[in-house]
Amino acid sequence: MSRPTWDDVWMSVAKDIAQRSLCTRSQVGCVIVTRQNAVVSVGYNGPPAGMRVEGPCSGWCPRVKTGGAPASYDDCYSSHAEMNALVRGARADFEGGVMYVTRMPCYTCAKVIANSGLAWVVVHPSLDDQDREPERSELVMRKSGLLVRTYHVD
Repeated sequence: MSRPTWDDVWMSVAKDIAQRSLCTRSQVGCVIVTRQNAVVSVGYNGPPAGMRVEGPCSGWCPRVKTGGAPASYDDCYSSHAEMNALVRGARADFEGGVMYVTRMPCYTCAKVIANSGLAWVVVHPSLDDQDREPERSELVMRKSGLLVRTYHVD
């Protein structure tokens, strides 16, 4: 019997929670765990909790209607998975913990993550990450003392 690593377990949970997203462009999931591997918070990309929407974002999201041009998230109603996970917990719970995310965080999320108290960010990069400025995001997290690791499936 092959026992999965903690990275495998938490990235699998992040991928599962991503399926809750209404986004037709990219479903993203995030899990935050303590140093002892206890779940603190989860999040996925989606509209604010009180916003009443019907169906997938293709019917109501301005960013989808413009085809994602310009490559900015300013016209998207949804919050990213990382932000949604962070707002559901307390900094004291995050201290020294690990965030698992199914894509490279965007630059705005990277700055918030860098200020969260987390020690590690494990990302499962996607070919679609270029609109998120992955090098810029990784740089701000590393310069802030976060350890950033790429998840690879063996």
